[in-house]
Amino acid sequence: METIQKISENELDMPLKELQPPHPIAKTKYGAIDWNIKHTMWYCGQLSMINGIINKHFSLN
Repeated sequence: METIQKISENELDMPLKELQPPHPIAKTKYGAIDWNIKHTMWYCGQLSMINGIINKHFSLN
C-alpha cells in the first residue's frame, strides 16, 4: 500500500517497463495494479470454494 500511495496519477498511465515475456494483460502501471488485485481475488475465491468442499459447507452435486 505504501508503494501504491507514492505513485502519482500521471504515473499510473505510464506504460510498464519492457519485460520478456511481456505482461499478458497489463499495458500500464494502473493496469498492472488492477490486474494484481483481481488475480488475488480469484485465488481467494478458489480457496474459499476448496475450504467449503473440505469442510462440507457445500457440495458440487
